[in-house]
Amino acid sequence: MLTNEMKERITEGLFKKPAEDASWNCSEYVTITLGSLLKIPQHHLDILQKTSTALGFGMGDGAGPCGILSAMVLLLGYQKGRLDAEDTTSKQICYDLGKELKERIIAQRHEVPEELTNAGGFWSLPDGNMACRSIRIPEEGSPEGIPPQLYCRIFLKMALNSFHQIGEKIS
Repeated sequence: MLTNEMKERITEGLFKKPAEDASWNCSEYVTITLGSLLKIPQHHLDILQKTSTALGFGMGDGAGPCGILSAMVLLLGYQKGRLDAEDTTSKQICYDLGKELKERIIAQRHEVPEELTNAGGFWSLPDGNMACRSIRIPEEGSPEGIPPQLYCRIFLKMALNSFHQIGEKIS
């Protein structure tokens, strides 16, 4: 589903400004890029993109779930979600895919350089807290001066790897 080149291009595009005074937030960016790759019809993708706006920066204050993860779960729901309350199979599939996505991301933390994992938050907590602030570390960056955007890009790369790994289950 995602080649390494595609993952690199998507990761590098995070926080890039499409115009001088504008940029997509993390969840909008992931929704747009992955939604296009999943070949979601444009009129549906427009709705998903608008919906994802509220998910950026941990639902606006950094305290909520990571916008990257939220957008991926939104797309999982779009692909496998239910329209009938009695459809417990689709509900369980979505729950299982969301859980698997999180577990696969957490499992990749051992591949991250030690200077990043020493910063705390998601990078060193045993439960893999996926709140935005936990991933971004402090606004000023880690004690080593690593900017928060770098943590987000690394997290995005791990999330893309995980999304790719469960890809056959969501198409």
